[in-house]
Amino acid sequence: MVKNYQTNEIILYCYGADSQIQSRLSTEFPQPYLEAVLKQCEDWSILGHRTLFVAMKVISQEEWDAFQSDMVKIAEDPQRIKKRWELISDMENDLFGIGATCVEDKL
Repeated sequence: MVKNYQTNEIILYCYGADSQIQSRLSTEFPQPYLEAVLKQCEDWSILGHRTLFVAMKVISQEEWDAFQSDMVKIAEDPQRIKKRWELISDMENDLFGIGATCVEDKL
């Protein structure tokens, strides 16, 4: 999460395997970089690089406050780890794909 204190905009950045992030992209608005980024990931993979797809989402203060409140509510719950992942998973939806990165796999 990054907050711009000049505009009060809160931005969630996520990264992960292209298939995982791609399944979380928004279908409500265009993904203009998707095809090019997936092609770049494929090219890097052929070279033996590990790739990560990067996406973002602007969230409202209300969404952030509700998320924080829910995280506090489950803090003492015996199922808190499972519930925490569910809350995070719910937040990491309707993303906008912005790029990819890679590292050379020397293993």
